[in-house]
Amino acid sequence: MVPMFNWKLLSVMLMFTAMCSYLLSTWYTSRDDLIQGVYVMRKVFSEDIHESTRNAAKLMYNGTTTHFSNNTVTRLVNATKNTDSFERASKLSTDYQAGNSSLSNSMTQTTGEPDCSIAFGNWSNTTRPLVALSSFPGSGNTWTRHLLELASGVYTGAYSYDNDLYLGGFTGETEYYKRGRTLVIKDHRFRDEYKSAILLIRNPYDAVITLYHYHKKKHTGKIPLREFKNNVEWEDFAMEHFKKWINMMAEWISSKKPLLVVHYEDLKHDTVYEVKRMLSFLNMTLTPERLHCLEMDIEGNFHRHKEETFDFDPYTADMHTVIKENIRLANGLLRNINIPSVREPSYDKNIHETDNIRDDI
Repeated sequence: MVPMFNWKLLSVMLMFTAMCSYLLSTWYTSRDDLIQGVYVMRKVFSEDIHESTRNAAKLMYNGTTTHFSNNTVTRLVNATKNTDSFERASKLSTDYQAGNSSLSNSMTQTTGEPDCSIAFGNWSNTTRPLVALSSFPGSGNTWTRHLLELASGVYTGAYSYDNDLYLGGFTGETEYYKRGRTLVIKDHRFRDEYKSAILLIRNPYDAVITLYHYHKKKHTGKIPLREFKNNVEWEDFAMEHFKKWINMMAEWISSKKPLLVVHYEDLKHDTVYEVKRMLSFLNMTLTPERLHCLEMDIEGNFHRHKEETFDFDPYTADMHTVIKENIRLANGLLRNINIPSVREPSYDKNIHETDNIRDDI
């Protein structure tokens, strides 16, 4: 019997060869370049082996690891059964090595329309401190990143890699977060290494529902609303995450670090104004050209902009008690730093009373 060819073993061997090639070729480069290469390769290996092989050329090109040779990319292309997805990535890699030093160089428009391309920042981590874009999950962090990238022309990064977001266009996902080339760093936790933060807050009634959709169906999928009714799994999930919502906010506010608080509800209501506030906090200005880019693609690919419409209350009496107490505590924290209170929920204003949820400042 003829043994089957082991594609997985070959993929591992070729990826190892690529890693060794990179390490040898960077002996004359900076320590940050070396760290970046290891960082990306670690991310590649964390994925399914065939999926990582199919995406390897794309990962290598996007301004993160520039020292891989074309021969290395070719070997990776040949290591997978499905090579079609590599064709554009290989071309981009060739273009890069021919002299294109950033994405914006190969994407500049000549039609008279504003150049809406996005690239890594040309500052270094010695001159630009780390700024977090921090939020409880389900609060619009990914959408906010989309808005900031369009408005600034600079990629945003992330503390934790998300392959779905990378494949959806968030190139900064592969960037080592301490390298200093991204505008802000997405993070769902407080970390003392950040010098400042944009703190994105969404009413927990809505945020936890969105998070449960993500828990079940990832970024843009939705579960049937009936799964929120008399569902012990949903109730346990929500009760656990209510605590995380208030704890994250309390850590950031008590840290005394420079903060810009942005309410998700305000961002939806007046997107351009809130984006201008965020850019100002980041010492940047929204130019007329970039405003046009923003207005052409406000929603992006990952924004769940359709509101839920429940014909029943997905929250039990005990859940309401916990949520309202957490909102009361949050409003106290916000009041101490002269920030407006948590906004009212929108998942269904006809189901429960909201008159007493907000505490006026």
